[in-house]
Amino acid sequence: MAENYSLLIESADQIVWDSRIWHRKPKLYATVTLDLDDNPVSQTPVFKRSLQPMWNFNSVLLCPLTSTITLQLHHHTSFLRPDDSVIGQCTIGIKELLDQCSSGKVIQLEIKADGKVSGWLSVLLEESEVAAGRAKGRMESALTTLTTTGPSLDRINAAGEADGSHNDLATALGACLDHINVVVKMGDKLAQACDNLPG
Repeated sequence: MAENYSLLIESADQIVWDSRIWHRKPKLYATVTLDLDDNPVSQTPVFKRSLQPMWNFNSVLLCPLTSTITLQLHHHTSFLRPDDSVIGQCTIGIKELLDQCSSGKVIQLEIKADGKVSGWLSVLLEESEVAAGRAKGRMESALTTLTTTGPSLDRINAAGEADGSHNDLATALGACLDHINVVVKMGDKLAQACDNLPG
């Protein structure tokens, strides 16, 4: 039976980069392929001019627990076919990856090309319900933080009153915090509504 999983591709690092083969400036992206299909089911945006891309890219996978996932790191170039641009890859079972990512821990997966290590991908795989619960917790924490910053806003207002030049800034910051608080509360209600949906 197929399940929903949340996959975070956070970053890549320690990439082996041979500028004699590739263009001097990297344009890196990662793809996700399941053993059910040869076509990538997800792809990060291209991250330019860095050998330490930070994507923080989330995607949803619908597959059985027995599936296998292949993560590939590519260099975006118009001169090569996508298969030729692979810097390295890692293939791992969904169950094994879930076990390694227990407790919401981001792990590093070794990627290889021609049997040699060519870098590391930092990823997190969770069941979608677990990821949604964790996101709800982060929103609640943000809401708590926002509601406890009132005294700081009072200090800004007091400073603005002492020196009239900052009074407009304090008012603007207060208005921004009020708007953010409303958005966070809406997000919390949306998360609660999603939790109450059947199945």
